[in-house]
Amino acid sequence: QTHATTNKASHRSTHANDTAKKSVTSKSSSHQTIQDSSSHGHVASVKHSKSKDHSTVRTDDSTFLSNIPSSLESTNLHSHGSSTIFSSLHTVAPPGFKVRVGVGVLVKDPLKPGNIFCGKRKGSHGSGTLALPGGHLEMFESWEKCAVREVMEEMNVNIRKVRFAHVTNDIMREEGKHYVTIFMMGEIRDLNARPKNMEPEKCEGWDSYSWEELQQIEKSGHPALFGPLRKLLRDDPDTIRNYLKKRLFRV
Repeated sequence: QTHATTNKASHRSTHANDTAKKSVTSKSSSHQTIQDSSSHGHVASVKHSKSKDHSTVRTDDSTFLSNIPSSLESTNLHSHGSSTIFSSLHTVAPPGFKVRVGVGVLVKDPLKPGNIFCGKRKGSHGSGTLALPGGHLEMFESWEKCAVREVMEEMNVNIRKVRFAHVTNDIMREEGKHYVTIFMMGEIRDLNARPKNMEPEKCEGWDSYSWEELQQIEKSGHPALFGPLRKLLRDDPDTIRNYLKKRLFRV
């Protein structure tokens, strides 16, 4: 009898120890899972419980996906069952590559106030395409000063009443370039002045086009348009249409 009692007591003790070990192991495993999950930083992963009623714990993947802008071309989404892992919102560019800021200027033609000047590019990316005068925004330079400087350098005319018109995000994958283009509007100060081609190695010359003519060119594809100008025409902002309707006055 004493031996039987001792065996029962030993069995209960062993069972209690095993239960305690399992509990500790379970807590440790749970803690490790939390640590592993938190260490991923930007990677969000939601797992379902083993309960039969998954509807109470499932993630709303459709809502999650609908809130992601469709313009994010390099979004990397992975679906695993009804769990969603959102791994990255951007593509890492090769070393040395960076997004640059360009300024394009809509300069009114004094002889045809509804028209703006464009020229065919030469010797750089977009060669052979029709583009507005403009160039890179320099360090510590305002958008207005950049517009005035670029127009003077390229057309030898001074512009006034310079103001913001529009902005486009221009991704040129084939050329390995990415620009944010700021479009400014301005009027030639001297209404008798005509633009000159000051950089013949970069431009074939300046011609005057109406907004409607440029839109027809965009639709036909001939001549080809520089990417930022093409996107601007497709956006067709009211600010530019209203601006081109206004007449020029001498000061």
